[in-house]
Amino acid sequence: MEKMHQRESTIGATSAGQIESLVSGEQGAPQGEREASKAGARGRFFVTPHAVERYRERVHRGISYERALEEILSECDRAHYVKDYVGGKQYWRGPKPMRLRLLVAPSVGSELPQLVTILPASDALSRPGRSGL
Repeated sequence: MEKMHQRESTIGATSAGQIESLVSGEQGAPQGEREASKAGARGRFFVTPHAVERYRERVHRGISYERALEEILSECDRAHYVKDYVGGKQYWRGPKPMRLRLLVAPSVGSELPQLVTILPASDALSRPGRSGL
């Protein structure tokens, strides 16, 4: 059990570092084979493992990785662009009733755009001292 916990915290730390580098506009480290094989390269976006974990944490706790990925892909098919976001990313919004807040890195060349993360329900939950948008 302890070994599993170590692996999860290592993946989380790596993903958080990759997300930070993406938001700051720096080139992130390439994903390992294990992480890339879990990611969703179907549909409108390439879904990063970090985005799936944030979905499981913020939206639908207790579901499997695979089920979370399927739900995200379904939501993304009906999502719409809202505006440009910090660091060259884009803010997208999912359909009702969930209205997921999606942070997307635009496509480069022939690659799919990357769903980088699923943002909290509102900025008030992610920025201390702020009461909303």
